[in-house]
Amino acid sequence: MTREDYRRAVREGRAVNWRCATCSFAQDVSVEDHPPDQVQALVEDVANDISEKDSLNNCAVCSIEDQPSDRTQALVEDVAYEKVCASSQRGKQKLMDSRGYSYTFKRETNVGVHWRCAVRNKTVNCGMAIKEVNNVFIRGPNEHSHPPEACPVTTSKVSKLIKNKAMEDVFQPALEIVEEVMLENIDSTIPTASLPVPVNLAHQANRKRRTNRPAEPIDLTFEISEEHIPPNFLKCDISVGDRRHLVFVTQEQLQLLVKQKDGMLMEHLKL
Repeated sequence: MTREDYRRAVREGRAVNWRCATCSFAQDVSVEDHPPDQVQALVEDVANDISEKDSLNNCAVCSIEDQPSDRTQALVEDVAYEKVCASSQRGKQKLMDSRGYSYTFKRETNVGVHWRCAVRNKTVNCGMAIKEVNNVFIRGPNEHSHPPEACPVTTSKVSKLIKNKAMEDVFQPALEIVEEVMLENIDSTIPTASLPVPVNLAHQANRKRRTNRPAEPIDLTFEISEEHIPPNFLKCDISVGDRRHLVFVTQEQLQLLVKQKDGMLMEHLKL
């Protein structure tokens, strides 16, 4: 039966009867039309043909079992996965594997959750994807187009801690927070080249803070949010006519100003 005949039978709902090609060949040969010697020779040829096919099939099975393909090895390799909550740039969870790759959330369907490689920028757009079904992670057909990270789990956890601490203490410089968190949570044996750049982590912390800041004022009638200003930093709030003057100064700056013997006054004149 050809492929077209089989598909036509399936579409029409007709039953398909299968039979062995070798046996059907033997049944098609009529014993009455041939002398006994020819019939015996034909039976021996068919038996030899069957034994040769069985031998080839056994060799093929042994070859496949003894030498699995690279694709089979890739599918059954032992890879551990771990989720780190609120570790992405948008505050969502990331998926890490034991090979050194990280993935971000793509979408969730009725079947499972789809993850895609986190390396997507102007130069590299990795197409590797992972499908999660009932806590079972299935790799996609594509491979990573970049080398793995040395410690992605540690990096993601450190990034999360830095953002959380930056939101708790909005007045502490972000770079100081980065240095403190990295000293407390990163093993000294990890190569420095495999760690994220501290300045980049500080930028991430400041971007996280920016989401919680008040909106930029559009006129002079805005209200000052005291919780976003250090204590005793706002000294004066003066409104004169259609102008408003805010004076911010620290106590250390006031002490330096008192010690100054000479000063300079700048005045803007309207012509």
